[in-house]
Amino acid sequence: MSSRTFSETSANHLLNALPLPVLLTDKEGKLSFANTAWLSLVRSLGYDQALLTASYAELCASLNILDEQDLARCTQAIAEILQGQRSGFQLDYQFRLMPELWFRMDMQAFEEGLLITHKDITEFKQAERQAELLLESPLDAMLLIDSEGLIQLVNKRLERLFGYSRDELFGQHLDILIPHRFRKQHRQHLQAYFANPKARPMGLTLDLFALAKDGLEHPVEISLNPIQVGNSTLVSAAIRDISQQKRIEAERNRLGRIIEESTNEVYLFDARTLRFIFSNESARRNLGYDEHELAHLTPLDIQLDYDLNRFEDLVTPLRTGKKRALQFSTTYQRKDGSSYPADINLQLFADENPPLFAAIVVDTSERQRSEEALRESRERMAMHLEHTPLAAIEWRIEDGLITAWNPAAERLFGYTAEEVVLQASADIIIPADLRNQLKPLLTGKIGPEGLRSAHRNSAKDGSVLLCEWYNTAITNLYGEIVGVAALGLDITSRQRALESLLSAQEEERARISRDLHDQVGQSLTGLGLGLTNAMASDTEPNLQQFKQQTDEILADVRRISRDLRPALLDELGLEPALNRLVRDLRERSSLQLETLIRLPEVMPKDQQTVIYRVVQEALTNISRHARANHASVTLITQNNQIQLVIEDDGQGFELDNVVSSEHVGLAGMRERIELAGGKLLIESSPGKGTTISARFMCRS
Repeated sequence: MSSRTFSETSANHLLNALPLPVLLTDKEGKLSFANTAWLSLVRSLGYDQALLTASYAELCASLNILDEQDLARCTQAIAEILQGQRSGFQLDYQFRLMPELWFRMDMQAFEEGLLITHKDITEFKQAERQAELLLESPLDAMLLIDSEGLIQLVNKRLERLFGYSRDELFGQHLDILIPHRFRKQHRQHLQAYFANPKARPMGLTLDLFALAKDGLEHPVEISLNPIQVGNSTLVSAAIRDISQQKRIEAERNRLGRIIEESTNEVYLFDARTLRFIFSNESARRNLGYDEHELAHLTPLDIQLDYDLNRFEDLVTPLRTGKKRALQFSTTYQRKDGSSYPADINLQLFADENPPLFAAIVVDTSERQRSEEALRESRERMAMHLEHTPLAAIEWRIEDGLITAWNPAAERLFGYTAEEVVLQASADIIIPADLRNQLKPLLTGKIGPEGLRSAHRNSAKDGSVLLCEWYNTAITNLYGEIVGVAALGLDITSRQRALESLLSAQEEERARISRDLHDQVGQSLTGLGLGLTNAMASDTEPNLQQFKQQTDEILADVRRISRDLRPALLDELGLEPALNRLVRDLRERSSLQLETLIRLPEVMPKDQQTVIYRVVQEALTNISRHARANHASVTLITQNNQIQLVIEDDGQGFELDNVVSSEHVGLAGMRERIELAGGKLLIESSPGKGTTISARFMCRS
């Protein structure tokens, strides 16, 4: 017998002695040997050992032990191993005809072909299935790792918690779930655990975190439990996400800080013994006791109004469940003997062990002082309103009813407070023709700065008064306007005096105008005629110059006459007069002048005169002093207010210098506007032009 034949025989004897089914193939994949264990397996399954003459792939197909997918994988693996593209192949498969049986096929290349073993792993698969069932049943996320730290099994809860599928995790090192900063230390702990495995919680004194697929870290609690599988030790880890618990803990800590730092006093005391269990910093500071001193006291020791019997009577509704909370007032006594008033909100937490009373206490000393000061202020205000010469009226915008009416209002309008308060609306003193115009005021459409107005009012006896009003919105706690407060001053006499003054001024100017026209003009005309005649005689040649000067003087006199009292203002009104004024200025200067004039159909003569004089003075100043190229006049009426704006792009001036020098023209403009109940604003600076604006109520 050759040495080769002897070796093969020895090898065959050795393979036949193995309990593991073994097959050998040649380099073409044809079966060349099957050991005794394999033949026994084939016979036990009811197959003829003659099948062993086929290739291994054909054998698998004939025995019907693999499904189509596994058979295809097996066939491809055989070809790749025989071609040297891979060194081996392993497959766990379920026997098709007997699904309860599981085998592990293992192929390895050797010199003559393939070495193929089949291991019965049914018991292992059954144990694995039981482990999977155990993993899926707990409420926690669970995984199973081997001694190398490789993940073998995970349950669905772990998939949901970390965002990985079990296929993504299988065979991965546990590091995949460990934040990077902990991985090195965790590997050391893992080795130490497998050296002495036992059931225990992980990291008792540490805050543990696990890393999810999306990069988020979850605070976790982990319990470890070793499992012996054959000769191997596996470890199951139950992982509980405690994010919610941490949030609750953080919220409790936050609430604890809020309670401790609250400006209100907070107390907890035993519902049975009444001894204090907790007091916050505000309580200790206000009372003057420290925490240890308060622990020996009860609420009865620090308040002056209740003994034990009265206190028990007070809290009986809480003890019986008839009420959830009590609110009452008492007086607290400090350690130094001083006292302070307090409002108390008291609740009973009967389900706590021990049952607790919780008291939130507000020191009302400052509030009582403020309330007293407010009461005194209101009394003084009421006294002022009773004695002020100004009519004080309030009304609510909900229904317009008058809610306040002082004695001055009674004297001014003739109605008593009993007649109008909650009996009449505020428009009782508004003439019918003004009610629609003043509707925004009556309905509270007033800005935060208030509203100043002047208009006619009706008295009880039918007389008409002219009053100036200062109107302020009344708001509720939410800042909503709920009413209007108005202070009124009768300016009828003042207005009549002003109108008389303005009328007298205008009459005087008209008279002067007539005198200039009829007397000075005629005299100068005669002079001109005389000079004309003299020119016809043997007179010196310079008489022609006198003639020219006379013509200029005459033109100036006529212009002055027109400026003093333009006939258009009396005959056609303000707008034509202003247009004429602007046209004349354009003709005698290079100033580019723009106008925008929109006036109401009816405007009192005195207001027209004031506006005309202000525009006249402003344009005269611009033409003489401003060195402007452009100017504009805007005169409009909006929300029953006249708005006048005159602007130029001239050289401007220092306002302080003009004010200190008491400039006659500007002072005159301001006086006219203020006498008409308005305000004048002048804005200017060197090199930036000048803006003059005026605003006042338009009277009907």
